[in-house]
Amino acid sequence: QICAATDRPDEAIAEYRMALAIFSATRPATDIHIIQLRIGIGRLLEAIGRYDEATPTLLLAYEGAAASGRAEIPHEDLLTSLIEAALLRDAPEPPGDGQSPQSVAATGNTQADPD
Repeated sequence: QICAATDRPDEAIAEYRMALAIFSATRPATDIHIIQLRIGIGRLLEAIGRYDEATPTLLLAYEGAAASGRAEIPHEDLLTSLIEAALLRDAPEPPGDGQSPQSVAATGNTQADPD
């Protein structure tokens, strides 16, 4: 079943994690495992709006890991960062003084803007 990745990033993340778990646990990786992982990566990146930017590098890295039989998965930090960025981007703005924790961290301004 194909999830509507752009509408449901949580489903895309779950699909990617399942494909990654199967890929990581299977040595040597077969073509079907690589295809499942490619689909999972693609849906994940589509869901968070970074498909065109990151996909080629990630797919090459994963295929390289599969071909060499390495157990570790390259670029996991990048994917984690992309997921976190998407979840922060899509999170509703909290009520309060209008400053998100991210804007406070970026500017160091802890004072509410004067009206």
